[in-house]
Amino acid sequence: MARFGDDATTFHVQWGGVSFVHESMNRQDTMWTVGQLVQLAKQAAERATARLDRCAPPIDPKQIPLVVDDDGVGGGVTDRLRELGYFVRAVRAGSTAHAPSDYPNLRSELWFQAADQAHKGKMSLAKLPTTVRQKLKLQAMAPRWKLDSEGRRVVERKDETKKRLGRSPDDMDALNLAYLPMPRVEIPVVQRPPPRSLLPDPQSQRQDILQPRGFRDKQARLRPRG
Repeated sequence: MARFGDDATTFHVQWGGVSFVHESMNRQDTMWTVGQLVQLAKQAAERATARLDRCAPPIDPKQIPLVVDDDGVGGGVTDRLRELGYFVRAVRAGSTAHAPSDYPNLRSELWFQAADQAHKGKMSLAKLPTTVRQKLKLQAMAPRWKLDSEGRRVVERKDETKKRLGRSPDDMDALNLAYLPMPRVEIPVVQRPPPRSLLPDPQSQRQDILQPRGFRDKQARLRPRG
């Protein structure tokens, strides 16, 4: 997440392990960033709603998980989105990893987590433009890592990658956040009644043949009351 510096504010959207939006912008304020995320949430909700039964209620854009880099100016974006009622997960790369016995910080975990999903075939970038895929590949191969004294995998600091790459790996940072495991959006299931046949019931037709209507009416009038 950037504001008016040299780094870029980057958006990456994936659905079911398929990436279909990747955008990078420079020198935009935080309220513009909030507006872009709101629009992306609306587009994702429309995409999800289009796959529902026609009788199902539409997906609310505020149900779409938004993962925000909360370091630096990202905190203001997080606060505003939460004020608007959106489902936001704030992430700080230097915070404790979910698996602290394997990684010393969340940044290292995010990089290896994304690489693991790609190796397992759970990540597809095929719908992104070729230029974007090339940029992501270049940045994905840039960071170096090592083992610390506890045997944990440590990805180098972002500044070190930036110095060697010549720019910040903002595109891969956005991809790593997009593939962070999140709660699934609950999609309502509509139970439709079984279709009614326009043809008469064969069983009732058989009864009509065996017992003409006039005979049944007379039989009903003669039936004694209990």
